Formats: sequence, structure tokens, C-alpha cells
Amino acid sequence: NPREPWAWDHLWSPFGSPDDSGRTIGRVIGFTIFSVLLLAPFNWVSFFSGEERVAFKVLTGAFDLMIVCTGAWAVYLIARRRKYGVGVLRFRQFPFLTGGEVEVVLPRGGPLAQLESLEATLRCVQERYETQRRGGKSESRVVCYEVWSETRRSDAGDGRQSTGREFTWRFMVPESAPGTSLSERPPRYWELEVKAEMPGVDYRATFLVPVYEDARRERAARLAG
Repeated sequence: NPREPWAWDHLWSPFGSPDDSGRTIGRVIGFTIFSVLLLAPFNWVSFFSGEERVAFKVLTGAFDLMIVCTGAWAVYLIARRRKYGVGVLRFRQFPFLTGGEVEVVLPRGGPLAQLESLEATLRCVQERYETQRRGGKSESRVVCYEVWSETRRSDAGDGRQSTGREFTWRFMVPESAPGTSLSERPPRYWELEVKAEMPGVDYRATFLVPVYEDARRERAARLAG
């Protein structure tokens, strides 16, 4: 399917996309465990070996504080998942094409049922590898650039079928916008970020959205070239 990259670029479901809460929690917990194991010998030398190295203790304590903050963030993410569950964003069509409309729907259930409107941002993100020099050493890292974005609010029940049980957003994607390419390294992708201030734990979720370039436009560009 050379003209249908969504068929091989990513394992999409044509019906919708789950939020990334599980992956985010896994990454934060994994980083916390790795940091604890890495700093274990340093903590033993600093606080249990009997050696009086104040500077070493201060440095190790600073890293321990960072681990505590990371662990607290993991607990917060778990609490948010327990409160809101796993959200699934539904697609009105599959896939979405640049130069056309993106219409997506989020069920208005659980704690979200008390909201009258919900804010969402659709954005295209391009990741790039960049090399920076620090202390005479070169360090490569991934940097995310926002290529295009638009923010809209939705009223409960807004849409062609006004049931009051869902939030609907519609975005017009420019024809010149680049399409999804998750199989490339570094990747380019479209995501919808939904957030709202709530009592206790705020709601925030991110969903991948299948926005691809129109094959007809690509063919016309090749013919013109």
C-alpha cells in the first residue's frame, strides 16, 4: 500500500486511539527504579560507611531529592489514571488527510460528566536529534518542535449527533501541513492534548491522531516537479 502509509506506518485502530497514560506511568516508574539502583552505592558510602565527606553527602542528597520528586510524580500520574481511567478518543473517519477536517469525539463519562466544556489542542510534532557541547563533550538528545497547532473548546453534546454524552472537536488542517510519519527516526506525529482543571487531580490526556498527507496532492507535486 504505497499510497496508504497509515496501513504500515503504525498499528492504528480505525475506530479510535487510547491515551498515553500507561506509557507515561511506565516510563516515570522505570526511570525512578533505575535511579534508585544507580544511587544505592553512593547512598551507602555517603550515609552508612562512616566516612565524613560533606560535599559527597550534599551531592548525593540532591540526587535523592530528585528521585523523591520523580516518585511523587509517578504517584500523581497513577492517581490521575485511577480517577479518570483510560480515555479513548474516537475518530469520525479514518484516516484524516491534510487539507481536510479532523473531527474527533471523547466520551463524557465519569468525572468528566460534570464539565460543560473541555479544551483540546491539536498539534503536529517533529522530533529531531540535536548535538550539544557541554564541558568539552558532545551530547546528542531528542528535541521536539511544534510544526502546527490549534486550540479549541468543545461543549458537551456538540456535534452532528447532540447526545450530551460526548465532547466533539473539529479542526481544519492546512493543506501545506506535513503528515504523520511514525516509522521514521526521528518521527513526526499528530497528537490531541485534552486538559481541564478538576477538584483534586486535574485531567490531562494525550492521544495520537492519524493525520496523513493526501496522496493526490503528493502525486500532483511530483507531476509538477
